[in-house]
Amino acid sequence: MRLSYHRILLMVVVLLTAELVVAVVGGQYLNAFLVVIILAVTTLPLWPSLRRLETALRLPRSLHAAVVLFVMAALLLGEVRGYYVRIWWWDLFLHGMSGVLLGTAGFYLVYALNTIERVPMTLHPGFVAFFAFLFAIALGALWELFEFAVDEIGGMNMQKAMFDDPSGLTDTMWDMILNTVGAGIVSLVGWILVRRRSDDMRQADIRSSARVLLATALLPTVLMLGACGDSRAPDPAHNSRNSLDWAGTYEDIGTAPASGQRSR
Repeated sequence: MRLSYHRILLMVVVLLTAELVVAVVGGQYLNAFLVVIILAVTTLPLWPSLRRLETALRLPRSLHAAVVLFVMAALLLGEVRGYYVRIWWWDLFLHGMSGVLLGTAGFYLVYALNTIERVPMTLHPGFVAFFAFLFAIALGALWELFEFAVDEIGGMNMQKAMFDDPSGLTDTMWDMILNTVGAGIVSLVGWILVRRRSDDMRQADIRSSARVLLATALLPTVLMLGACGDSRAPDPAHNSRNSLDWAGTYEDIGTAPASGQRSR
């Protein structure tokens, strides 16, 4: 029997529901909250009102699948399973991915506007690529502001120490650099794809091009690994970020804060 897209989603929902039950029974309520967020993102196409919107706009399923994978990588693997601490480049990888996803979303936003008859406009491919690039960078910058606000107001440590810099500035800059690299790659690829189809920006084009745009998510990973290198991996003694271990309990993996590092 051939599995449909929605059946695959239901299988993922079942697995996440099992994860949610284990978290609640074990009293790991923060884990349970994160799993609920993942479930909400995963089941978006299954909601009747959003299914009608998906049909009207013909949203590419590859885009939703990529968003689900990104959210699972960030919350389930990153926070619940502690990948942010266990794999030093995990945060950088996700910021490169976010640039690709946000850039693709920016492209699709313009395509959707061009297909609405009540919005009489046809934008030049170069402007579409430029808009997608700035759209991804802007949202990436807003996320960094959110991390700063959470650190200052909530006493968290989202802007973690990196490369012997306890202030979190290096972490923020690398996050923005990787987000910009991802946005730049997907904007360039998207511009080439749109420019080839110079007749108009038809909906069928973006649906077929979305898979190509999302495939470029691998490139920021390669660039990131080449730029950072294993020799620059941070010393865990300087990484004071609290994370969740495999059982879901908080575990402080750092030593005493380095000179100049803020205590949380």
